[in-house]
Amino acid sequence: FSYEEAQDVLDGKDLEWPDVEGDHTKEQITKDLMDLLDVCGKIRHLRFDGGALKLDQVKLNFRKLDSDGTLDGYAVEEHSPSHWVIEELMLMANKVVATHMAQSDLGKIAVLRNHQAPDEKKWETMLGLLSRMEGMESFDGTDAGTVQRSLQRVREAHGEHVATAVELLVKTGGLTQAKYYAYGDEE
Repeated sequence: FSYEEAQDVLDGKDLEWPDVEGDHTKEQITKDLMDLLDVCGKIRHLRFDGGALKLDQVKLNFRKLDSDGTLDGYAVEEHSPSHWVIEELMLMANKVVATHMAQSDLGKIAVLRNHQAPDEKKWETMLGLLSRMEGMESFDGTDAGTVQRSLQRVREAHGEHVATAVELLVKTGGLTQAKYYAYGDEE
């Protein structure tokens, strides 16, 4: 399934199913997708309750009009539940692999990624700018969890476009690039 087709199944919409092979049925596949949505939704909720921060990247999909490449239009890719089910499964797989590597002989050569705290001066400047914007006075940048909750409040109060602009400001206003290091390095 594409993300859109999987979302149509989750939404209970009719779609043209590909051939189902083996002993599987459309009903079983639908139930499996619904179970994945339920489990991944609970994991996602716990992750955000634990202080996780989600910053989306806006992705534009362009449509070509004809063979010479003339564009017909574009659409912003939506991040539906079918997207975040895959996201949660990928995060879980990454954790399992990292844990295995750290506990094995591969731990000596494992390369990991770490997100450091924001640049303090740039972060304070960005928070000051936000505090002067109408409706952003209560934006809390104390930690990843409070930023996530503040972004959610912005989204609910001002809509997706304003929230996307504030997310971009947060991303460029002091967040540092991830650093890669070998497991066990003291640096």
